[in-house]
Amino acid sequence: MDTTIRETLTVQLPRSHPAAVPILAPRLLLEPLRVEDADEMALVLNVRATVTSDDDRVIAMLAWTIGTRHQRRGYGTEAGRAMAAWLRDRGVTVLVADIHPDHAASSSVARALGLAPTDLLVGGEIRWTGVDQPFILTGK
Repeated sequence: MDTTIRETLTVQLPRSHPAAVPILAPRLLLEPLRVEDADEMALVLNVRATVTSDDDRVIAMLAWTIGTRHQRRGYGTEAGRAMAAWLRDRGVTVLVADIHPDHAASSSVARALGLAPTDLLVGGEIRWTGVDQPFILTGK
């Protein structure tokens, strides 16, 4: 029986950035997901980054979803680290995630990525950003 796990990565980059490419993590192959394929994917893991920029920063808003049967195996942390490294290698300077206050697993993934909670609430979720990065204090 084939037990290979193929994870999915969605990256939305401004036109000035390179297109999404597969990212290899120690146990995972993160492949770009076309929007038209989203409904058909069998969810093990989905890691997303929406990348924007302003005058002096390139900001990636991160999000992740782990299928229930695949939780508590470290996939979120592993995929998140691979995604964060890939984004930083391409000029992203600020990582951000909005996480529900009661979602301990997502908070653990965020901490593993070097993010820390701020005092900002966005849509009922806590804004997390890099501990060594300026906080993003807007709800956008």
